[in-house]
Amino acid sequence: SEDAFVILWVGQFIPRKNPQLAIEGFARTQCERSLLLMAGDGPLRRTIEANLPPHLRPRVRFLGFQQDVQSIMMASDVLLLTSVEESFGLVLVEAGACGKPTVATACGGPEEIILDGQTGFVVPRDNPDAIGWALTTLASQPGLANQFGEQARTWVSERFHPRTFANRITHALESLIEKDSPTR
Repeated sequence: SEDAFVILWVGQFIPRKNPQLAIEGFARTQCERSLLLMAGDGPLRRTIEANLPPHLRPRVRFLGFQQDVQSIMMASDVLLLTSVEESFGLVLVEAGACGKPTVATACGGPEEIILDGQTGFVVPRDNPDAIGWALTTLASQPGLANQFGEQARTWVSERFHPRTFANRITHALESLIEKDSPTR
């Protein structure tokens, strides 16, 4: 429904991505109109689907592997990342580029991408209560969610645009060349 607050989780159903934590955090969300979409596949999917509490079944959708995640992301309100460890988290950059706020566990990469309290929330690992709080905060304050999303879009375009990367590399190389060149 158009009124739903759509939370998107994207990843492989493997221990490192911790999909069970997404379910546990979602269960603590204080928003009856929230819907969790889980895009991805993997060895844990069947078990997680089978063990989904009956009261959550109408509000959780297992989408399987999705070729076009961007269109699903555009139709979502927030991205949820529950990894145990994540070196970078490209999906976080993609969410920001789509103007979506994120809720992610502090597992390495997200802390480098998300500006906590500005573009989303970084929450402690293995803390479903913190995930529930962050999701509830965004669901209950659409203006804040939109603000975080717009700030995420700006932050990602400034920090992670290919031209920005190229300029940084060029600058770094030029400074190395200057250090190595003999002074006359």
